[in-house]
Amino acid sequence: MDRPEPPETPHVCARCARCCVITPEEKPLVFPLFPLEIERLNRCAEELGIGPSWLEHEPNTPEFLSAMLTLFPDNQDAVRTYFPISETHPRLGVLDDGRCVFLGDAGCMLSQDDRPAHCLLFPLWVARGRIRPLDAQCLAIQGARRLSDILEVLNLTEESLYAAHANLCRAWGL
Repeated sequence: MDRPEPPETPHVCARCARCCVITPEEKPLVFPLFPLEIERLNRCAEELGIGPSWLEHEPNTPEFLSAMLTLFPDNQDAVRTYFPISETHPRLGVLDDGRCVFLGDAGCMLSQDDRPAHCLLFPLWVARGRIRPLDAQCLAIQGARRLSDILEVLNLTEESLYAAHANLCRAWGL
């Protein structure tokens, strides 16, 4: 059986993958997962032969809480309730070199349907009903002049971003 030729230029995310590789200092700030994502990712990890290390639990530090409060400015009380300082939150596991356990040589090994909501949103975010770029060293943002440029490069739509954000907020009761 003939294999298709790989594209000459990999997708912008596969060329960069900066958002899928974290430093030790960033580890406490990795975005949390919600229960339905954990169920879905557990199935994906089994299918991909990734062990239980795909899921880690991180303490809810004051820095983490501050980051969540910044991302959800209209839900301060709910965020404080959902992420109490004395507890932990589930997040994607990372390898010793800081790579997400689901990051392969050609980019993310997860289908669009299986990716966590925050992965579907990044490098963008929805706040107060508007889509805005996050302050990120993302190739898609660096070459863009307008939001539509970023969406085009990432093969996203405004509707898909609003839906991912709504799913995330619904899962957390925000």
